Amino acid sequence: MAFAAICVENMGSDDAIKGSVATDATYINEYDNFTVDASEGQLDGFWTAQYQNINLCNQVLANVPAISMDASLKSRYEGEAKFIRAWSYFRLVRAFGNIPLIMKLPQTAEELNPKQSTAAEVYAAIDQDLTEAAGLLPATYGAADVGRATKGAALSLHAKVDMYEAGKDASKWQNVLDYTNSVIQSGSIVYTRIIMLCFVLGVRTAVNPFLRCSVIT
Repeated sequence: MAFAAICVENMGSDDAIKGSVATDATYINEYDNFTVDASEGQLDGFWTAQYQNINLCNQVLANVPAISMDASLKSRYEGEAKFIRAWSYFRLVRAFGNIPLIMKLPQTAEELNPKQSTAAEVYAAIDQDLTEAAGLLPATYGAADVGRATKGAALSLHAKVDMYEAGKDASKWQNVLDYTNSVIQSGSIVYTRIIMLCFVLGVRTAVNPFLRCSVIT
């Protein structure tokens, strides 16, 4: 998965070079030169890994609500699943555009072989997942759970998503401002620094899908 992500999300930018020797991992040159086609294996690896994430998230969201357990932990699990599902769909829609949108465990033959959804439909699902995730996730964690998705992570990712959408809908810039202000006002120094970086790169990010501004820490 690491090479797949590097190929799909990095090599088309000016921020990465293949490195190593000329004869090593020569398939990476196809991404760097924009000559890659659908037969190249890293594309399948990237696609499969994201849908594996989505499937696991759908299993959590289908089964956890019925479990008798601590209510706050249940909410957190649901929030984490929505966050990760949104993140995987965001990666997919940036790379491929129209894609199958699978928001529940398939039950029928038609659901097992879904048709493509438009990029707009995928972005709408991402928006909903991140809105709900921000309402379910905690602001902070104890030392044993550092690294899990937080409310600030959901808001920050939502801001990044809306920067991409703002290219077609300028009203999204207000959402970006609202989400980032919420993060800044939370008082987190880490998130505030990340948001500042996003505004520095924001316009370029919205225009150039190969330039990534990471807002997940």
